Amino acid sequence: MFSDIYKGAYFFTQGLKLACSRQYRGFLLSILLVTLIVFIVLLLFVAIPVVEAIGFQAEQKLPRWLQWLWYPAEVILYLVSIFLSGALSNIISTTLNSFRLAKLSLLIGASRLTSGSVQNEEIRNENTSLISSAKREASRLTYVLPRIFLVGILSLVPVGNLILVPLSLIISAQSIAAQYLDVPSENANQTFANTLAIINDNKLTSLAFGSCASLGMAIPFLNAIIAPSATIGATLLWYDIHQV
Repeated sequence: MFSDIYKGAYFFTQGLKLACSRQYRGFLLSILLVTLIVFIVLLLFVAIPVVEAIGFQAEQKLPRWLQWLWYPAEVILYLVSIFLSGALSNIISTTLNSFRLAKLSLLIGASRLTSGSVQNEEIRNENTSLISSAKREASRLTYVLPRIFLVGILSLVPVGNLILVPLSLIISAQSIAAQYLDVPSENANQTFANTLAIINDNKLTSLAFGSCASLGMAIPFLNAIIAPSATIGATLLWYDIHQV
């Protein structure tokens, strides 16, 4: 049990270490650039205007003698908007960088393989198909969205709130593990069902890996490098599971 949990955390930290190494620094910088652009756009054109609109409504509706309460609330809202913009930009940039992450996973996988370059070239061609990637993303959403819907339903039930927080953490960890473990699976031309089978056969390991990635996404600045780190870590874990 503990060895499985350690295994998932170990491969995530290995991914984090390799993502910051000189060998993969080019991938890291390009992904960081996309994440930064998305973050700035969300912050300037979505988050800040929303906070300003809330502030305008608060000033209109609050009595003059209570308007001082808005100033500390405004600071909190700006901090929350920065945090949410960072988390959302990481999710969006992961989708935009899907081909880049797939190539990164391919390079990591190639270092674990002893076969020639023919197989790698076939995999690379597969990843250039937009239609294939769109179908794959639809499969991932089909896995994630029903679980998000379940959390939403439980949030409306008074008793359901008691298990909402731990259930949300588990669903988040499973979803993230499925997302990143599916990258090397897709590179190997395996179906999303194969990825889910890997997760089911290695529940604690995948849960520990997804929990580490989920925690990293909640930490400002660190969340910007989670995508390449989790991709590398998931690829190493995938090959370890297959004993390649």
